[in-house]
Amino acid sequence: MRRMKTALLLLACAGTTQALANETSEYQLSPEQSFDSNQNWDSTEETEQMSGTRPSNHSESDDDRTSQMPGTMPQANDTDAPSSSASSSELSRGMIRDEKVGIKPQVGVFVFNQSNGETASRIAEGIQLDANIMSMISDDLDNVYFGPSSGAIFSHLGSPGSNVIGTDSDTSNAHPGANMLLIPANLKMGYTFADSYRLSAHAGGNVIYRSVANSLALGTSSTGSDSSWNIFPNAGLDLELGFGKNVSLLLRPDVTFTPGDELFTGTVGLGISIG
Repeated sequence: MRRMKTALLLLACAGTTQALANETSEYQLSPEQSFDSNQNWDSTEETEQMSGTRPSNHSESDDDRTSQMPGTMPQANDTDAPSSSASSSELSRGMIRDEKVGIKPQVGVFVFNQSNGETASRIAEGIQLDANIMSMISDDLDNVYFGPSSGAIFSHLGSPGSNVIGTDSDTSNAHPGANMLLIPANLKMGYTFADSYRLSAHAGGNVIYRSVANSLALGTSSTGSDSSWNIFPNAGLDLELGFGKNVSLLLRPDVTFTPGDELFTGTVGLGISIG
C-alpha cells in the first residue's frame, strides 16, 4: 500500500514538471525563427540604403554638414552672377553718350564791329539748352547726337570805345547803356567717339536783340538809337569733354552771318546732363 502511494506521488510530480516545460517552450524562438528575423532585418537595411534613406548610424561628410550649417551662403550659379557687360554698362552710365537733355551755363567773348568801324570785344554770359532726340528714341543710338539747341547769351556793349565789360568809354556817347541779347535757334548734329568725348556741328539762325540799333554794324536799315530785333544765319561747333558722371566741359565757337560784318561768339560752358 505504501509503495502505491509513493508511485502515485512520483507520477504527479512528473506531470507537473512536464506542464511547466511545455509552458516555457511557448516563449522561446526556434533557430529557424531566429534566422528568419535576422534575415528580415538585413533586408530592411538594404532596402533603406537602395532607396537613398541614410541609416541613423551613418556619419555625414564634412561637405554635407557645412552646406546645412545655418548662415552658410550657398554657392552662386553662373546665371546669378552679373555679366561683365552689364557691370561695364552700369559703370559708364551717366556719361556724355547717355545725355538726353543738357543744361550748360557758359561764359565767353562776343566780337563785333562798332558803328565807328572799329572791332570790339565784350564779355558774354548765358546758358545753352540741348536735347538729344536720338538718345530719347533708343539707347542703342546713344553714339549719334541730333536735336535742337537753344538758349540765350547776353552782353553789355556800352558805348563805342568801352572796355570788355562795356564801361569806361573814351568817347562821349548819348547811349552808354547799349545791350545785346542773342538767342540761338539751331539744330545740332554730332557723334560721341567715346563715353566722354563728343564733336558736334550746329547751324540755323541767331535771333539778335539790340537795345540801341546802331551799337552793332550789321548792315541793316536799323541804324538809329531805337531797339531792334533781327535774325541771321549762323554755324559753329560744339566740343564736349566729360570729366565725371553727368558733368562735362563745353567749347562753343559760333559765327553769325549778317549783311554787314560777321559776329563771332566764343564761349566755355559747364555741361550738366539729364537723362
